[in-house]
Amino acid sequence: MGSAKVSNGKIYNEEFKREAVRLMESRGSRTIEQVADDLGVGEGQLYKWRQQYGTSSSSRGGPTVDLAAENKRLKKELERALKERELLKKSIAFFVKENG
Repeated sequence: MGSAKVSNGKIYNEEFKREAVRLMESRGSRTIEQVADDLGVGEGQLYKWRQQYGTSSSSRGGPTVDLAAENKRLKKELERALKERELLKKSIAFFVKENG
């Protein structure tokens, strides 16, 4: 499952495919045809890999992210950061008072 044979006879591993999709999605002013030529694969193959490994693939049955769990984690992290900020503010105020 980690590799696939393409019409040119080459076998590409999953890491190559993911990197190809990353290049495709962050190609800037380059066309997909140019990206495909640079990688030595066909445009159709890039589109197929994007369906499997692309960042927007969750809506097409690809890897999914547990948004509720991520949201909960981020809320906890924010709460901790806010508490740390308050502690730092109080510490600064204390030291300013001591030295001033």
